Amino acid sequence: MVPVYGVERYLRKCLDSLLAQTLDGLEIVTVNDASPDGSLAILREYEAAHPGRVIVLDSPTNRRQGGARNLGIEAARGEFLGFVDSDDWVNPTMYEKLYGVAVATGADVVDCDLSRTFGDPPRLLREVSCTQAQTGKRTAVRDVALIRRGSRIVTKIVRRRLFVDHDIRFPEGVAYEDNALSTMWCLADRIEKVNEALYFYRFNPGSTVRSGDPRSIDDRLLTAELMQSNAHAWGLTERHKQDVDARFVQLYYLNTIGPCLFRFDRPQRERLTALRATMRARHPRYRRDPGFRDERAVVRVASWLNDLSPTLLCALALAVRAVGRLAPRPTARGG
Repeated sequence: MVPVYGVERYLRKCLDSLLAQTLDGLEIVTVNDASPDGSLAILREYEAAHPGRVIVLDSPTNRRQGGARNLGIEAARGEFLGFVDSDDWVNPTMYEKLYGVAVATGADVVDCDLSRTFGDPPRLLREVSCTQAQTGKRTAVRDVALIRRGSRIVTKIVRRRLFVDHDIRFPEGVAYEDNALSTMWCLADRIEKVNEALYFYRFNPGSTVRSGDPRSIDDRLLTAELMQSNAHAWGLTERHKQDVDARFVQLYYLNTIGPCLFRFDRPQRERLTALRATMRARHPRYRRDPGFRDERAVVRVASWLNDLSPTLLCALALAVRAVGRLAPRPTARGG
């Protein structure tokens, strides 16, 4: 299913890649999320050209990506669900390969890797979604790996009954909606993977999750809280409390420090101070968690500096910005 908002520039490439799939019987459910541009007209054009294959749902209000996905889940009729962002595209064999593995193994979830794309013509950088430790039949070891490290929903097919049986829906009206469901994969009896990069993720600097909108930070914090609530509802906290807490720290704190420093006109000192207060109250010893050493060095250092002094960290961020602005730019060669 494809949630659509403000992507008329990229939408045809996305839809064409889905229509080119080698898997027979693929149902393409699209949701126009009150898009202000010409996206709906493009969707209607494809719906008319491919009746019964391209399905268009038109939401009168903007429900954000999570709400649009929920509409698609309710309308979809297939045994498996796949999720594609409307500015991305997929390899023609993606769903045939993922579905083939699902049929052969009985897996509830089948994953693949993705390629991040930059520029035009695109430059590709491969990104691993699920690791080997996160696949196979359900075990405590696999569930810990799934909780500790996130993976992409857009690179997967998911058995529809996983959503139905557990009444799973995305939070609506927020960014980072995937974070709230990042532990749902533990509910799968079996997860398998195709070791190919079959999904193409377009790096879009104008994306709302990369903008300087303070609401994006609020959404990041909210979805971290929802992740923790969902994990508890699914019985994961009882068995893996330390791991769920570590994931919360990562989503709520470690992954939020950088955006607070570099996605606004000035670093968000007050917000960083508030985040530090939350960590001191709820997870004062988070740095002692065994998984903390696996975080990138820059993340570990930034969190240590914020724990010490948000004011100092913001001053260093301003200095880094100044150096970046003063750095010499390469000059064009020739006449």
